[in-house]
Amino acid sequence: MSNRNVGDVPRGRKFRDPGGQIPPIQADHDLERAVLGALLIDGEGIKRIADEVVPSAFHLPRHRMVYEAMLRLNRSGRSIDLLSLKHDLEPQNLLDQIGGLPFIAELIEQPTAAYLDTHVQILMELHRRRQMIRSTEDALSAAERGEGSAAIASELTQTLDRVVARVSGSGQPILLAAADVAPESVEPLWAPYILRGKFHLLEGDPGLGKTQLALAICAAVTRGCELPGAVLGRAENVLYMTGEDGIGDTLRPRLEALGADLDRAIFLEGKSDSRGRSEPVSLSDLEPIERAFQQVEPALLVIDPLQAFLGAGVDMHRANEVRPVLHQLGRLAQRYGCAIIAVRHLRKAVADRAVHRGLGSVDIAAYARSILVVGEDPSDPKRRIVAHAKQNLDCKGQALGFRISNSGVLEWDGESSLTADDLLAPRKQPREPQHQRGTEWLVERLLRGPTAVTELKQDAAAEGISWRTLERAKADLGALSLKTAMTGGWCWALPEDRQAPPI
Repeated sequence: MSNRNVGDVPRGRKFRDPGGQIPPIQADHDLERAVLGALLIDGEGIKRIADEVVPSAFHLPRHRMVYEAMLRLNRSGRSIDLLSLKHDLEPQNLLDQIGGLPFIAELIEQPTAAYLDTHVQILMELHRRRQMIRSTEDALSAAERGEGSAAIASELTQTLDRVVARVSGSGQPILLAAADVAPESVEPLWAPYILRGKFHLLEGDPGLGKTQLALAICAAVTRGCELPGAVLGRAENVLYMTGEDGIGDTLRPRLEALGADLDRAIFLEGKSDSRGRSEPVSLSDLEPIERAFQQVEPALLVIDPLQAFLGAGVDMHRANEVRPVLHQLGRLAQRYGCAIIAVRHLRKAVADRAVHRGLGSVDIAAYARSILVVGEDPSDPKRRIVAHAKQNLDCKGQALGFRISNSGVLEWDGESSLTADDLLAPRKQPREPQHQRGTEWLVERLLRGPTAVTELKQDAAAEGISWRTLERAKADLGALSLKTAMTGGWCWALPEDRQAPPI
């Protein structure tokens, strides 16, 4: 048993690979030269990357100086070429520092600028990796100097270990003893249906009130008021991503009718590009969503519907594509203590269990900690039921009833004994009048004994009953087809063990 207290951190700890060396800084100087050379060959290239690539992305100081000169030339509207760079660098005594004109001339020995965009992506990825290591090391050093708590230092130590292992390519396992993990409790937002820091699904067929239910939960959170079985306690912010309903004509009026604090209900409409134009938000790129978390500090995020925000390159039916997106989203929820509800439609195909009915890969349901299913009450078509199909961290909650008023507002309507499987079970279709009539007629005829098929056809036609209807009635009754003799025709008869089959 370890005697070390949770949060203790060895002073002056160094992060080294198994060989005892600090991992080398992540940089590729040949790549940096290739980017600079491509910018000299393609005079328009600097305009494409100027907003994205910062000077610090170049690790070598002289590469950084050349790129800064290129940015100055671009801002002043001058061309980027050998002589222009020379005239920009010389007055500042920078030309000699980078190796003179021969060094710049070496850069244009690159054969092509066709791979500039690809090289820039790699350059920026290496830059981000350096930033990750540097920022974590700085924070850890501050904690070890007494500027932060031991618990923070311990967490940073583990984080930096993981970062170093990832970016250094060492591939060493990251091990964590259970004794070193501090126990954590799960805090409910609406017990036991919605949990803070966890990913949830809200599922059902179109038109049954999934969005109205999501909005009712949002409204309650913004006011800190009651939901069935729980009092939320304090008013908090919510963040809403919508891919189907209009904000002004549908969502805002419904929130207002539900009594929501509209100042706390925030819609994430998109993200801005480098020119300030709006672009769609995708779960494949969580950076703008995390920035929204930092600004809004939401207790709840609603994604309505999930498939609208997975990203153009993600097939929701492929587990290997969906799982990484959900994993990153789940980590974001845990980091900020925010509950996430993803609204999802159902597949048309019938599954054995409600938990498997959602659209897309089964991994989506597997990753969710709680799944709520909305369905129609079989005994009352105007009443809706929300039932727990899955709850990993607590007991399932009681199924709840609700109705949607003529104005589109959700009104709670007591509890229900129905389960999620009950809600999604196939419904028996009522018999059509013609089919019912044909069944009654056939029973009456066959109760007299086996009857020739030719006779049945003729008499049924005289009564206005089609042959197709008669065949369906025969199948429902389980009637038998019998040969009257070797050379005789066919007849139909009721099973011998049933004198009066039910209609």
